[in-house]
Amino acid sequence: VITIRWQINEKLLLESQRLGARLTYTLAEEVDLYARAEYFRREYRLADHEGIDEGVFRDTRVPVGIGVEWRPLRGLVLGVEGGAMVYANLRFYDSSNDRVARTDSAIAPYASVSFTYTFLSLIPL
Repeated sequence: VITIRWQINEKLLLESQRLGARLTYTLAEEVDLYARAEYFRREYRLADHEGIDEGVFRDTRVPVGIGVEWRPLRGLVLGVEGGAMVYANLRFYDSSNDRVARTDSAIAPYASVSFTYTFLSLIPL
């Protein structure tokens, strides 16, 4: 996997995240504003009893959002993000890999709240 991390200036950072990108602006030492976009695809194998004999369900999405992260304490990050799923496609395939059903979703809004705590080492390095 090739990753990109470009510190454009002291306040602006562009970095890749999985199959997407995030542009972060450091508002203050403990507050970041960001915009991000990502492409992801998930695939699930279906059991015989789910209507499609040993089929596959594929979920492809492209979320685009903006958010803010606050670091009140060392190791703790609180975040809020809002945006839209600008592309969403659901497909069902049978065991012969023939498409059985497909649906494309309209643009749909989303919002998320996150809490991340990174445990810090108690042993100095």
